[in-house]
Amino acid sequence: MDFDMGLDGEQRVIGDNGFRSEIPEGKVAINTSLTVLLKNADWYRSGESNITVGLKLAFAASFGLGSLTIDVPENKVSMASPGIDSPNGISQQITAIGFATDSSATGSAATITLVSPYATF
Repeated sequence: MDFDMGLDGEQRVIGDNGFRSEIPEGKVAINTSLTVLLKNADWYRSGESNITVGLKLAFAASFGLGSLTIDVPENKVSMASPGIDSPNGISQQITAIGFATDSSATGSAATITLVSPYATF
């Protein structure tokens, strides 16, 4: 999963003696690439029909001490390679591009939640 924030880290501001005092905001681009084992044609039909799907990754720490969740509720998927047949089924390379239809200040293309024994962000 790649979060490109569109920030130009080489930009300098006039009058700050060559220091970076601020970096102008950019638009985030969320691109995901994954290989899935197809048990049916749902992923293929989602890409073919231009259907919006949600992706959620969850990582849990051992003994229930914390978790990290990355939720991208709106994605368009496409097949990145031809399917590869194996005895276990067909594996397929899939790319997903996240976006947000809600353009208000509270709209978000992704929500990242970290839960630890010390604090929740």
